[in-house]
Amino acid sequence: IQNLEGEHKGAVNSWFDVDKKNYPYAYSEITGYFITTMLHIHSLTKEEILLERAKIAANWLINKATHKSGGILCRYFYKEAEFMGSFENEEMYLFDSGMVLNGMTALYNETKDKKYLEFSKRLADFIINKQKEDGSFYGVYDAKNNKLTENGDKWSTQSGAFHNKLAIGLINLYNITKEEKYKISAIKICDYSLRFFKDNGRVVTFSKTGDSLFHPHCYAAEGLYVVGKYLNNKKYLEYSKKAAEYLFSIQKSNGGIPQFFRSNDLIDYERSDILAQSLRLGVLHSIDREKLNKLAKRFLEFQNLNEEQKGGFRYGYDDSGKKYDHINSWCTMFALQALILHEKNQDFNEFLLV
Repeated sequence: IQNLEGEHKGAVNSWFDVDKKNYPYAYSEITGYFITTMLHIHSLTKEEILLERAKIAANWLINKATHKSGGILCRYFYKEAEFMGSFENEEMYLFDSGMVLNGMTALYNETKDKKYLEFSKRLADFIINKQKEDGSFYGVYDAKNNKLTENGDKWSTQSGAFHNKLAIGLINLYNITKEEKYKISAIKICDYSLRFFKDNGRVVTFSKTGDSLFHPHCYAAEGLYVVGKYLNNKKYLEYSKKAAEYLFSIQKSNGGIPQFFRSNDLIDYERSDILAQSLRLGVLHSIDREKLNKLAKRFLEFQNLNEEQKGGFRYGYDDSGKKYDHINSWCTMFALQALILHEKNQDFNEFLLV
């Protein structure tokens, strides 16, 4: 899933389209996850190829995916995929920049190469300059029009608890530099996020409707977990655990987790990224082992065992029940880490949470 030659060497592709036999675009956010994934496995195996792959991913992000404003451009569409052969626009999701930040900061921790630290600091400054007084982040920065936006119709374009995951990179950078502004920013977003948690642990991810997609629900819990562990903040850890327990309270009889709470009803169609995130949170918060085993068994049914793209995880279904056989890069990375944690049930460096 990583390009190993050409102009976009190092970039990680979004998914393999089984029908069209191609990758539609290189994805900056996912390339950030890829760095963290490689470093996590490298911490276990010490295989040098993993570190080298992380480095070329970082080079692509620095040289190709960084906008002059300091933020991270989103998706590079390939010509052969019938797209324009360029980054689609100058809109930058704050979330994407945060995922790249943690990968880069973790890479500095491993290599001590100062170019990664300097890049991380510039990127972190871009991020915290887009934070509001109440601690929330704007969803998108439109550099072309020099405009910050937060549209409540899509979870990814609004301010919300899912931005907790930005706090992982910020607190990681604070751990290196001891610059208080990064810790303060991380705490502010975590504090802000708590208003979106229902008493039963469900995280509201659509502010207009009160509905919850469990993909960003997990992001909210993941950020609180890492910052809670680092700062020994029991409140953050308690909220994160409640979010995990909620997911397992709605676990299906087949072991899976629904993808959506919408209009006071659960949408049962499953997505493999949500299954992986749920399993990972369940392990980290010591959810009942039988429930974890059931989820892992169900989850493995999404793995592609055909020879083409063997080992990758299929996306699953959208919220209307449409099946996507895309062999998906981030679903696979989440899966890999979740299965490692489930198998080993071990302590690990929280900054390497993918």
